[in-house]
Amino acid sequence: MRSHHLIVVAISILSLSFYTGCGSQDDKGTEDKAFLQADASLPDQLKEKLQSYPNDIGLSEIEPALSWMERIQLTGALSDLSQRIQYSPIIAVLDSGLDTDHAAFEGRLVDTSGLSTRCHGDQFGCNTASYQYPDEQLGDGNIFPLGTNASGVRCSGNGAVGQNQCQHGTHVAGIIAGFAPDSMIYGICPTCRILPIRIVNAQGQITDDAIYGAFEYIAELRRAGLPIKIVNASFGKYLSAERVNKAIARMTGGADDLLIVAAAGNENTEQEAFPAANSRVISVANVNSSNLKKDGRSNFGSAIDIAAPVGACSDFASGFGIISSVPGDGAPSVCANGTSMAAPMVSGVAGLLLSAEPQLSAYELRRRLLTSADFKSLYLANPDYLLEHNGSTLALLGSGVLNAKNALSNRASSPLPASPEKRVGPGCGTLGFQGAGWPLIWCLVPVLVVCGMQLRTRKVKFL
Repeated sequence: MRSHHLIVVAISILSLSFYTGCGSQDDKGTEDKAFLQADASLPDQLKEKLQSYPNDIGLSEIEPALSWMERIQLTGALSDLSQRIQYSPIIAVLDSGLDTDHAAFEGRLVDTSGLSTRCHGDQFGCNTASYQYPDEQLGDGNIFPLGTNASGVRCSGNGAVGQNQCQHGTHVAGIIAGFAPDSMIYGICPTCRILPIRIVNAQGQITDDAIYGAFEYIAELRRAGLPIKIVNASFGKYLSAERVNKAIARMTGGADDLLIVAAAGNENTEQEAFPAANSRVISVANVNSSNLKKDGRSNFGSAIDIAAPVGACSDFASGFGIISSVPGDGAPSVCANGTSMAAPMVSGVAGLLLSAEPQLSAYELRRRLLTSADFKSLYLANPDYLLEHNGSTLALLGSGVLNAKNALSNRASSPLPASPEKRVGPGCGTLGFQGAGWPLIWCLVPVLVVCGMQLRTRKVKFL
């Protein structure tokens, strides 16, 4: 299990290690340097979009639904970035599919049709939901939202697939890079590009093989020259999967590695959810943007690396959430809550960092995100989650609250180390939804308790 976050006197001399030497060279991206050339139009693109972003100073009083923006100092960070932007990073979103015709993603998708992969007919991503190891074919290009058969179609919620499962992937992607101000969709990294990989099958289930196939697809694109460095995983379960862990180890070892960001879970438990609890993954908890108190459903514990805030929506039953895109003609949006929404906030800020400094490694991205988090404000609001343990302090909500402006300026404000520590162990838990509240806290499978079993196909749920 993961070692605890400990604050000690000699913290400044702790060494950082990032598992070098894991994985084969064949699985590293042989990036074509042309992909990393500066795009002279990006500063003007960002400055134009910035005109539609509200000033984040005092925003919580003016528009509570966007209070998360003030908490992470997003507009200030984007303003700083507009003077430094060099590159449009690619963020892979492993989820329930994407409405590629949604107005929020205009110009923000990656065309993969000219690259050599084992995904039949892929144009903007791949559907690996039906992949079964060791099949040769990884999947196909049908990345339409779960329960639909085309882009631009609203989620109906009819049949085996719920409306909220259908909306999940498009909502997560919108938090990262969507832009539709008239629908109050303000992506954290509006100049980032999205690579959707659908991992949810027609029955609303995610298998280990589907996740493994998604990482294989990313590896193939990287070998073809596509410089993917960030992966968002807003799903999880309470059982560690050997094949998925091996795939993660292979993709995160060495200098040219991936940064993987995952949701911690919504069961208000200290039990570790995977893949978030894997030491090579950033695990994200959820706090309320109004007062930074831990969201009542968010998981906590030593496996958490960082917390991200949600906003307040007047039509949202629990009072908190973040507005983002959902499938449908035009630019529809809804407000949703959960660590599924907190994780893409971190992925988006990682994208901002790469926009300014495209050569940053995943190790450096991780360090900047975690050391720049607002530790003091988080634990002033949550003193019960900062515990004394054998003479040291145990932080159960990670290194602090995400802060985009601090991350871009490389301003360290957290006393916690950013090095990943071994914390993957066998699990025993509930593979299903337990949290109450508004339906956009998703569940994909019925409740199932599994202890100590090694199943070839394990069902996973959205968080």
